[in-house]
Amino acid sequence: MSVTLIVEPNQSGHRLYYVRLLAQAAVARGDEVVLALSEAASATDESGLHLSGIAESVTIVSARDFGVDAVAELSRRYDAAITVVPDGDRFAMRLARTRGGWSGQGALSVLIMREVAQPGRLSMVVAAKSRIRTALFHRASRLPACA
Repeated sequence: MSVTLIVEPNQSGHRLYYVRLLAQAAVARGDEVVLALSEAASATDESGLHLSGIAESVTIVSARDFGVDAVAELSRRYDAAITVVPDGDRFAMRLARTRGGWSGQGALSVLIMREVAQPGRLSMVVAAKSRIRTALFHRASRLPACA
């Protein structure tokens, strides 16, 4: 049985809904699913709303560190065939700045929610941020073991 590791440090808003959808798909595929969430996630309304229906079919673990090296370590600890970061904009930008890319177990899939920067008052700043984000996302996507 393959292990799908889903890592989500931010439990606010819609994020845990995406986690649930991904977890349900992996369970339906026959995978063992491990959800790595922040320590505060279980106390949120969003957790109860979005994860209550799948809690019995997945393993939920708490994590404090969601940096690239920490997530790679989680993937090795749980022998993940694939590690998924649903709201992965920041993770992808950090990954792009590492040497050598993904050092974790199995493949890595990072979902980008916003390729361009959030709108702001200074259009030149937004445009510059968007170009930097896009460049970092493209670099991250070319790293070894990224799905």
